[in-house]
Amino acid sequence: LNATEQGEVNSGYENHYYTNDAELRSDSTTIVKTDSDTVKYQYEKLVTKRDTVANVERTQTINYSVDVNENAIELNDGNPLTLSDHIKTDVTIVLSTIKLYVVEKDEYGNETGETQVTNLTGDWSISYSDDSRQLIVTVPDSTYCRLKFSVLPGMGEERYAYENTINLRGENFSQSDTTTNWHTVDTSATMVGISDAVTIKKVDKYQPSQV
Repeated sequence: LNATEQGEVNSGYENHYYTNDAELRSDSTTIVKTDSDTVKYQYEKLVTKRDTVANVERTQTINYSVDVNENAIELNDGNPLTLSDHIKTDVTIVLSTIKLYVVEKDEYGNETGETQVTNLTGDWSISYSDDSRQLIVTVPDSTYCRLKFSVLPGMGEERYAYENTINLRGENFSQSDTTTNWHTVDTSATMVGISDAVTIKKVDKYQPSQV
């Protein structure tokens, strides 16, 4: 496939069919034989997002796991791939839970483990903007990676459907995956786990400057 056709496959959600026609000529005008061959190119899911908390459980956080490029194929000419996730206003991302992993497989293709990436340099990066509520992650091409992070559900809703979409893109393709799960939120303790991001101060009613 050329770059355009490969982009169509990687960006789509269905199988693609490509036909090649050939002619055998005895001279410039006489066609002796023609033939045609159609190839089916299987759609491959490049990014998969899962909500790892069971629907029946009461939960204080919703934990997401995102698998990227499970077959570790070259998708972007060796350049890094970009993951983007818009965090909706009904949840709060727990920044300390955002982690990247390299996933290992054995010779038979079975997953054997994952190793956390602690040195975020080169093609590895994580950034989050409070203003845009956008989580941006880059990972190397040709690598089976996993992104994990947690969010705190908003207070006031005991049972709610939480939807989240992740987008994977390279120079010639873009693909996304959405998860929507119902959760019973433990509203009595929804602030657990956010201590790294929130500082609570007690102020004297009559002397506001005294903390």
